[in-house]
Amino acid sequence: HGFSVTKMKLILLPDQRLLVSYHVEYHDNSGRRGRDEAEFFLRQKPENADAVTADAKALLTKVAESYRNLKTGRFEFEQITERTGEHSASRRTTRCKILISQPGKLRFETTGSGEVTILISDGQTTWQYYPEANEFTKVPTGMQPLGSSLLGAYVWLGETREPARIVRQERLGAIDCTVVRIGREGGFARTLWIDPKTEMVWKEDWTDTSTTGGAPSNKT
Repeated sequence: HGFSVTKMKLILLPDQRLLVSYHVEYHDNSGRRGRDEAEFFLRQKPENADAVTADAKALLTKVAESYRNLKTGRFEFEQITERTGEHSASRRTTRCKILISQPGKLRFETTGSGEVTILISDGQTTWQYYPEANEFTKVPTGMQPLGSSLLGAYVWLGETREPARIVRQERLGAIDCTVVRIGREGGFARTLWIDPKTEMVWKEDWTDTSTTGGAPSNKT
């Protein structure tokens, strides 16, 4: 059947383009004549990654400070958790209402797909109440993870060690948001829609494509 031989030559041009020329010779007794081809390649100029990351980290630090210094607040949001696998998919919706008053006072109510729960703290003791079962748990507030409150999700943003970058500007209703992505491709990542005027998060989306059997995502 014979064979063909391809010869390739790389030439760097004065304008920094790369010329790649090919010459193909056929040795298969088909009578085909050799052919020549050429391609040009341009060197992509990388972004100033340090500057991009610095801008994102500076904004995240301001957001963390705003939540850390928040004295009182009322928040309502909807959390959607989706899990997709090779043979299955699920979706769960939770609605949350949060009232906070520093130092340490908190009411966090969740309703939706799961059991209704109400978490209340007076700064010293935290109660978690389950109305449907008429049951509750009680622990010292110091033992209650900070992540159980809205503050816990954002007060440490300025300390994140993951790569962060501002990806675009996007309008949510009447709010012009700066969209920041935290994390690496192919793993866990958070995307935050931040109002740069109030330094508050209006929407969050996280995805984890590294988990076995699917890629869960959470949006609030």
